[in-house]
Amino acid sequence: MSIPSSQKQWVVTGPGKGLDTLQYGDGEVPKVGENDVLVKFHAASLNYRDLIIPRGQYPFATQFPVVAASDGAGEVVEVGSKVSLWKKGDRVVTLFNQYAFSGLLNLITGLSHDQGSYYTFISIAEF
Repeated sequence: MSIPSSQKQWVVTGPGKGLDTLQYGDGEVPKVGENDVLVKFHAASLNYRDLIIPRGQYPFATQFPVVAASDGAGEVVEVGSKVSLWKKGDRVVTLFNQYAFSGLLNLITGLSHDQGSYYTFISIAEF
């Protein structure tokens, strides 16, 4: 598969005006670092947080513009030179907080909201 230099993405441009701040447009396909995988999304979910971020009601700091959504599913299309757990063609899912499978939520220092799942492609660090 040839990886393009640009992609389509849904972006929330700012808080407080609801879904009117959601814009569909072009963005750059991220470069893959040595510890990263590039995932081509095939599906993304809509969660409650995706409705309250554009309303300005999300309880955590968010830097705008931000790509909407947090969970998605797709296929690994490129791997960094130090990636050992994944290969091209692997089917993967993303989770907003990889440590929040059930029970009480443990907040993780450094957890970022800057990578949603309403991209065509996303670069994600292997951990």
